[in-house]
Amino acid sequence: MTTSLGEVVEYSLSLGEGEVLDLNAHIGGRVEIEFQGTIHCVFCGKLTPKSYGGGSCYQCLQSLPQNDMCQMKPELCHLDRGTCRDADWGRSHCETPHVVYLARSSAVKVGITRENPTETRWMDQGAIEGMVIAEVPDRKTSGMIETALSQHMADKTDFRKMLRGEIADDDLEEVFQEMVDHVPPHFQSLLLEERVSKKIAYPLNSHPAKIKTLSLDKMEKVGGSLVGIKGQYLIFEEGVFNVRGHTGYDVKIEVEEGTGFQASESEEPVNLFDLMG
Repeated sequence: MTTSLGEVVEYSLSLGEGEVLDLNAHIGGRVEIEFQGTIHCVFCGKLTPKSYGGGSCYQCLQSLPQNDMCQMKPELCHLDRGTCRDADWGRSHCETPHVVYLARSSAVKVGITRENPTETRWMDQGAIEGMVIAEVPDRKTSGMIETALSQHMADKTDFRKMLRGEIADDDLEEVFQEMVDHVPPHFQSLLLEERVSKKIAYPLNSHPAKIKTLSLDKMEKVGGSLVGIKGQYLIFEEGVFNVRGHTGYDVKIEVEEGTGFQASESEEPVNLFDLMG
């Protein structure tokens, strides 16, 4: 599922052979996703009985650098020790500029990305606001700053709270000022002197009161009336469906034109205190 930032996030789904489905247009209508019984590895294309690590077969999970532990924990990057599973890939992926950011959703979290634009990462996580706080020369450095800050704040999003619209009301600049002294001294020069936050709105007509996850591992068909989209989740009246979690699944999709996003809700808290591409 791909995103672009407008007044609300615009979502589209690649259906293969150049065909793209505009998902926003079907909010308020019915969308049904039927599993066709096969899963293909997104790296080698082979059939796999189970999808590992976001679309891998077991062999690719064990052998490719994209699936190494350091991709989940970038501070463990071992390219400089000469032990990367694929040094050429490592150099192109890890020896490139990254940013460290704060994002606001269920809580204010710290994260890293090499995405350009950075908002792509925030939209993927369902954050309603993000702010870059540091620009660094490589992935390992970004991971070391993230690790230092994660000792004092969240580094993951609570997807259930995010989907229910339980949003932290913290000011990102104030959080940065509280956290800045926790950045190791030798990385302080990488912090940005000027920081700008960006807010993000999602095409969501209502938040689900309860989170029931829908999975093609448990049922042949999922879907129903599409209430909205946030992060990597399609939100139906019947439950929520993680699109990224089904990468590589062969599916048939049936859609009905929707009534559209009604812009009826704000996600700002009212004083009550992130083949399928």
